[in-house]
Formats: sequence, structure tokens, C-alpha cells
Amino acid sequence: MPNSLHRAIRRLTRAYPFRTPANFFNVCMGKLTFDRDEPQWEVTPAYAGHPAMELNVSTPFQRKIYLFPKAYARYWYGLPLAGYMRTRLGAGDTFMDVGSNVGYFTHLAASLVGPTGRAFAFEPDPVTFEALRRSVALNEHAHVTCVNLALSNFEGEAEFYRTEATAHSLSAGTATDKRFRGMTKVRVTSMARWLETVDAPPTNVRLMKMDVEGEEVRTTEGMVPALPRLGYPEIWAEVRGPEGSQRAPNTFAPMCELLAPLGYRPHRWTGQLGPAIGSGDVRKQEDILFIRAV
Repeated sequence: MPNSLHRAIRRLTRAYPFRTPANFFNVCMGKLTFDRDEPQWEVTPAYAGHPAMELNVSTPFQRKIYLFPKAYARYWYGLPLAGYMRTRLGAGDTFMDVGSNVGYFTHLAASLVGPTGRAFAFEPDPVTFEALRRSVALNEHAHVTCVNLALSNFEGEAEFYRTEATAHSLSAGTATDKRFRGMTKVRVTSMARWLETVDAPPTNVRLMKMDVEGEEVRTTEGMVPALPRLGYPEIWAEVRGPEGSQRAPNTFAPMCELLAPLGYRPHRWTGQLGPAIGSGDVRKQEDILFIRAV
């Protein structure tokens, strides 16, 4: 499908505010236009709270964002993490986005910390990373550093499986799962090792977001030695209890064990900070905030 037709359709769909029909419409678009391996880049200007992005409309997930910017801005920026970021990040702060995808929270952080602050976005998938990189350049966010790496507890390579139409690509073995389309190899390192390789590493990080689709434990293992150097940032992490995932059950308890020696305690945040919870208090998949008690 020529990009001009994508633009024409977007004029009709961009103001639609709901995601469910957007998903169905996007599936139909994919059947009509034949998703292709070669990228088709298109700029979506800032609109209705959605940041300007450059997206590959050949991929189902990025095309969906392009066609329905209001619906997806309404969703992503209505999540609790976005609310917490607005309360915690200000001019001059540093934010780290581990598992950035196309960069919704990276863009929000860039606007909150301003040019005197810094943001670091880690995204392993090269296709998604290119959209992230282009979008950061489009917004002239010179204070944002994009890093094409997966963070874990080792140095090397890993298999990475892409989802058809969601943000949930992952590195766990899923070759037989029909939700995933294709596999690629991605570079892997630990946070501690990465800090040794950069000229101007971050310090005094205010907040870190971790969304690594079941790899929380290995990513945290590789991060623990680096946390003092980073200034013991608050960590907002998507975690899993024993009923949270067949691929990676109960990642929450091991994360608690890894972080507790450094003084971190897990909390829920629902507009306000709740009391510290125990390692058995998360049963399913949940976002949890780890804060160091001082």
C-alpha cells in the first residue's frame, strides 16, 4: 500500500479514541496490504497528546499507532506509570527506560526532564529500535540516548521473538506460539558491563522503568552491581507472580531477594504510594515500584 493511502486513512482514523476497534481495523489492513519485510517509514505528527514519531507502517504494531494516535496516547499516557513519572521527574533529572519499545515513556521523560536532564532508552529489537531512534531524532531530543541492546546477566547474543501486533516481543523461547512472527538475534549485556563502555554514564538516576517481558530476574541480576553507581534509582518494574505467566512464573519473589540487600522494598502505586508489600503478595502480572528505604 502506498504511503499516501496510509496518510489518507489516518485522516479518518486519527481522532478515534478507543483501542479495541483499532485492533480489528489494523488486522484487516494487514490482510489487505500484505505486511512486508521492507520498511515503509511515515511520520505521525504530534496530535491529541501523542508525540511526533517516525514509524514503520509495514509492521502491524507501528501501523496501528500511526493510524490511531489519539487512542494510543490515551492508553499509554493514562497508565499509572505515566502518572507516577509526572509526579517524580522534573527538569535536570535522569530517567532510564529498559525495554523502551517505540519510546512512549522515553518521550514523556524527555519532555519532563528537559534539555538539562537525560534519558536513556534500551531496546533490543533492531526493527523497533530504528523507529525509536528516528522518533528521538525527529523531536530533536539531544538529551536522549538510544541503546540497541538487551539487558540481562551475561554478555553475548540471544534469540528475540517479535509479536504480530502488540508491544510484547520477548526473548523467551516461543517458536511455536502463533502470536509471534519471526525471530532475530539481539545483542545482550548487563547494566554493569554497559556502564563500563560509555563515555558519559548516567549517575543520580531518579527513576528506572523495566519492562522486559519475563526477563526481570536476569536483568536485575546484571543490574544489582550497578545500582550504587546509578545512585539507587527507584525501579518501576512489570513483574510476575506464580499465576502471572507460563513462560516466566514468579519473577517477583526472586527480584525482591536480589534487591533487598541494597535496601529496596516493593510498593504498589495507585495514585499514591502504598505500604511495602511482601514477596508473596503478587499473584499475577503487575507493575511494582521498588524504592530504597533510607
